[in-house]
Amino acid sequence: MNTLARFLPLVLSLASGGLLAQPCCAPPQTPAESLFRAIENGDTTEFTRLLESGVSVAEKNRLGETPLYVAAEKGQIDMARALIARGADARARTPNGETVLHAASMIESAALTTALIDAGAEVNAVNNDGESALQWAALTGTFLAVKALADAGAELNIQDARLGNTPLHAAVSHDDIVMIHFLLSRGVRTDIRNKAGQTALELAQSRGRGSVKLFEDARRP
Repeated sequence: MNTLARFLPLVLSLASGGLLAQPCCAPPQTPAESLFRAIENGDTTEFTRLLESGVSVAEKNRLGETPLYVAAEKGQIDMARALIARGADARARTPNGETVLHAASMIESAALTTALIDAGAEVNAVNNDGESALQWAALTGTFLAVKALADAGAELNIQDARLGNTPLHAAVSHDDIVMIHFLLSRGVRTDIRNKAGQTALELAQSRGRGSVKLFEDARRP
């Protein structure tokens, strides 16, 4: 038996166990990478330790997001406040133009949205598709975010660049009765047509939405 034949069973055994395929050790995480992981995992202890160690709050992950963006996206309001206190930029944008308010728009938290606005986030900033945070919130049905943005002066009749939809169109698209009622109560325009030539009411009518009655009620003196 030659040398290769003698050791072949051992080699196959190690390979089947994954021992030969694995590197000896994983590369260590940078402090910034550890900070992102702590935010994503909701690990307050590690998050606090890293902030106190002086880790930069301006770093971006591979998606071009800041720690504040990820904290907003995960609904981590205490972490967001701590990052703001450390000088995190509430006006920073992702490569697609999203702001921290876009990230927060999918979280049902008026406190989070308000904290970001108070830190300098621009309420009417739009991404590369011309979509504002309020449009995202209306589309995803996050009422508290919509209300907080509206209370802060967000443009309620803004149209996105791709479809020409307003927040009212967005709310109608998923028949969000509460959202539609709120927007109508704030006096939004009902005559704006999207790129398909439809007003929000016509969109509701074309889809047989139950929200049509809300438009009728809004017309009554």
